[in-house]
Amino acid sequence: MRFKYVALIIFLVSFSLIGLVLIQFNWIKESFDVRQQHFDHSAQESLDNAIELYEKYSTYKYILQNAEVSNKTQNIIDYKMFIQNKGKINSLDFFESNNASKPVEQNTKLSDYIDINENLLNKFTPNQLNDFKKQIEKQKSYFQNLAEELLYQNKCIDEKLEIDTLKLFINEEFERRGIQPKYDIAVLDANTLGIIYSNFKFLDQKIFDQSFKIYLFPNDYYSNSGIVAIHFPNKKSFIIQAMGMQLGLSGFLILVIMGCFSFTVYIIIQQKKLSDMKTDFINNMTHELKTPVATISLASEMLKNKKIQEQPDKLSKYANIIKDENERLSVHIERVLQAAKLDKTKINLNLTQVPVHQLIHDIVLKLQLRIEQEQGSIQLNLEAHNDIIEADKVHLTNIILNVLDNAIKYRKEEFSPKIIIQTSNTNNGIQIAISDNGIGMTKEALSKIFEKFYRVHTGNLHNVKGFGLGLNYVKEMVEAHNGTVNVKSILGEGSQFIIQMNFQYNSSPSNNSSKQD
Repeated sequence: MRFKYVALIIFLVSFSLIGLVLIQFNWIKESFDVRQQHFDHSAQESLDNAIELYEKYSTYKYILQNAEVSNKTQNIIDYKMFIQNKGKINSLDFFESNNASKPVEQNTKLSDYIDINENLLNKFTPNQLNDFKKQIEKQKSYFQNLAEELLYQNKCIDEKLEIDTLKLFINEEFERRGIQPKYDIAVLDANTLGIIYSNFKFLDQKIFDQSFKIYLFPNDYYSNSGIVAIHFPNKKSFIIQAMGMQLGLSGFLILVIMGCFSFTVYIIIQQKKLSDMKTDFINNMTHELKTPVATISLASEMLKNKKIQEQPDKLSKYANIIKDENERLSVHIERVLQAAKLDKTKINLNLTQVPVHQLIHDIVLKLQLRIEQEQGSIQLNLEAHNDIIEADKVHLTNIILNVLDNAIKYRKEEFSPKIIIQTSNTNNGIQIAISDNGIGMTKEALSKIFEKFYRVHTGNLHNVKGFGLGLNYVKEMVEAHNGTVNVKSILGEGSQFIIQMNFQYNSSPSNNSSKQD
């Protein structure tokens, strides 16, 4: 798949995901606004009811303090009893009712209007009922006079205010409607806006405008009324907390979707890179295999020539060409097979005691002819006093060979390769450092050189031959020995591979990861 199609798919899915997230946030915001409106409505209605009950309570208290009433009715002064009755007292409601002024018939159930036992009323004679009606009218007139006194009494708002009782009514109404956050309350003079009572930490015009407000004693004849202001400083936090489950689930689902999408994009990009690397690998492999096959084919044709057969030196030359190209072909095939084997099977090591210094000498001897052809040199600084380690000799040989092969291939064209192999002992093993004066690597290349099929030169550029499998093999095999491989490189100056191997193979290593610096 072409990258532009991949980019288009990622763009469309990203656009859809962003749109979905924005819709979700808008839905959450609308839900928050609805809850806030509901809260505001409930708070204002609760405040209205609380003030209405408080005014009733104040009226009843005044009347009861200035009238002779039954012991039962006097209980109204008690706040808890008043709350239980929700501000409704039958006997007083009766006196304030228009029904009290209507003639009471013989068969009328007076118990519907007054707080009196119905059986007692049935025992009344007509004369007794008339006397009872006159008494009711007298009491009604008495209470009307008290109400007029209450209406015309000239008391300032701070004289009439009982702030603790007012708070009790407000708290009762808030609890009944499930309004739990703490609130600030202030009572101001309605005429001067002077503060009579306030527990606000700071009350300014802005906070006052945001508060819930209602008039206290609005029917006062002398306009000695007040304004009750309620402010919820933690209102938004309370609403958000109430939406906790909804917000938490929405946030979790958004994170899951974004996480899955990010992971999918990552997989797509990785698969695209892998596809490109495999395409490069196939192109390189075709070139690498085609060249020796063509050379072998040409040399074989030459051997069929009778004139060549009569010349032993040329016959030997072409035979050696066939042998060298066949070995080259075998090496390529072996590397591909090794890579496939590493993917599918567990690595089985044939562990023996390996003298590292002797192994390095043998490897350098094999590469001597190739180094001389490149007019280069290999310098050995074998300084480890203990060079015997437990390892697989074949794989350890291939590890060092692959690193040296890279040092030779990635040399600067204008310079001969100069390679330094240095050994030293660490606390629990030996360190092999291989330095070169090659082209070096960028930081981006350093982060990818151990990936399968990755090559600094990709595509159809064949100035550096290979499949991009050598360093992947190095990393896999070093880690199989529970060692580490580090790389240091400066672009244009060269690279250094540092291989750390343990004296004894440990099946449970504490650190078997590779690092790139």
